[in-house]
Amino acid sequence: MKLVLPLLALLLCMPLHADEVLRDQVLAGLAKQPQKHFRFVQEKQLAMLDKPLVTEGELHVNDARRVTWDIRQPYVMRYEIDGDTIREIDAQGERVLNAAGNPLAAALGEAMAAAFSGQWQGKEHLATVAAEGSAASWTLRITPHASALQKLLAAIEVQGEQQQILSVQIRESNGDRTLIRLQTLP
Repeated sequence: MKLVLPLLALLLCMPLHADEVLRDQVLAGLAKQPQKHFRFVQEKQLAMLDKPLVTEGELHVNDARRVTWDIRQPYVMRYEIDGDTIREIDAQGERVLNAAGNPLAAALGEAMAAAFSGQWQGKEHLATVAAEGSAASWTLRITPHASALQKLLAAIEVQGEQQQILSVQIRESNGDRTLIRLQTLP
């Protein structure tokens, strides 16, 4: 479960060569998106389990550098991601991961904020993003470049309509999958 937030971060912020015009159009639309507060339902399917692990909560993008991921069900945990740190807060306290000491965590945090804010400029080193569909209904396929990320992630698909992300599917290199459905909140 602790990998889901960083995986989501990676998934939302990288370009591929498929349809660069559509990709750029989708990212520009996400950058203009006035709503950056979501309810999420996340289903994590582990190869060793028959049923997926399901968590629910809220996701808030405060600006281009800060993402707050609040898990509310079936337990309470908060992740705060910014350019320099990832904080994990639960009933046992707070753990801080300094991004400078962990380049993988730094890349994932940077990717998460970039994807939800549509601010991909200068982030191409993280992954390749390919777009397909149309401006009305699109899919971004994200493929990591860094070997450290490739060990964790096979691919990420972000699906949306117009300027809104609807779901994120993460396929991990070990065969595990995560589906995150998003609903805009006021």
